[in-house]
Amino acid sequence: MFELIILAATGEMIGMVKPVLPYVREFMRGTVALMEELIPYMAFGITLPSIHMLVNCKSR
Repeated sequence: MFELIILAATGEMIGMVKPVLPYVREFMRGTVALMEELIPYMAFGITLPSIHMLVNCKSR
């Protein structure tokens, strides 16, 4: 499902992550792996969006 969302995105995407090191690492690893899987679609003229990470958390 995430693959379809990324392929349908135009321009840029923002991923929101809690400021906890394991969450940030998982986001980075998962995002890099997912984007690498989508590289072959570029041969069909599909451009992949740039992805930005927003590290944010609101205290209760």
